[in-house]
Amino acid sequence: MEQLSLFGIPQIILGDYHRAIKKGDWESLARIILSLDEPGNRPSGWQKKKLFWEKELVRIRENEDTSPTEMASYWEKLLLDFPDVELKPEFDDLQGYWFARLTDKLKDKDFDYLTENIHPSYCLLTMGRYQEAGHKALRYLNEKGENAQLRTYQSFCFDKIKRKREALTSLTFALFFDPLSVDIAFVSSNEIKNVYEVLRMRDADSRLVRAKWPFECWMERLVDIPLEEELADRITALYHGYFLTEDAQTEFDSQIYFNHLLYIAEISRQKTHIVASELLDIRNRMKDINGKAFKKYMESIL
Repeated sequence: MEQLSLFGIPQIILGDYHRAIKKGDWESLARIILSLDEPGNRPSGWQKKKLFWEKELVRIRENEDTSPTEMASYWEKLLLDFPDVELKPEFDDLQGYWFARLTDKLKDKDFDYLTENIHPSYCLLTMGRYQEAGHKALRYLNEKGENAQLRTYQSFCFDKIKRKREALTSLTFALFFDPLSVDIAFVSSNEIKNVYEVLRMRDADSRLVRAKWPFECWMERLVDIPLEEELADRITALYHGYFLTEDAQTEFDSQIYFNHLLYIAEISRQKTHIVASELLDIRNRMKDINGKAFKKYMESIL
């Protein structure tokens, strides 16, 4: 009885409530919700929580035994109900249960996106299954094509399993290839995140902030461009044979193009100490596209 008086009946019921969500024990949850709805037992934000369960509990039970694709599709719709901070504890509990169930159903063939935005690697890494998540991401990259979001997940997984150099290489490529698609929540480098935050304070244009991000990280020597021809080829392939003649129309396009040129220039510079004609052509194009950034670039390497 002393223990009960210490925590109080409502707190004990609330603990049972969260345990039921984490286990997917929906029958118990329904009974617990009735108990929490009693006057004196209602936690903060209870009306929103109660309305959520009234709307979704039946749907959750209907969708938990479906395929990974169907489960991911339902989860994507469910996310629309979770912006409210008062539902965050429920979100955390339910995501753990949902993704544990979903990932246990994944087969070797499941390496494509489950929905437009949810990839198996994301589901796996949220469960701490980093080796499997990295494998799913890599298989997609090798068989379906380049994807900066999945490169970010790959980098995050490398970091978690202490393969720091590979983590930085993957993140660097993601940033230079397509900074708009980098999932900031899974950028493992605090220094690289800080650069982004500083840029955000300087510029209200979120797309341009993203475009400038890799260059600023390179200037601060936070990223690593390796001598890997395969990655270089994935960038030049974007231009279908017109890498040095691309016509950028906007400041955003110019910065993205400049980033790509810089990435290839750095690989070319690492090959030899002699400034070959190929590198000169790339540098001339960098100067044409963004003279101010090019000046900073040249000052940093001389």
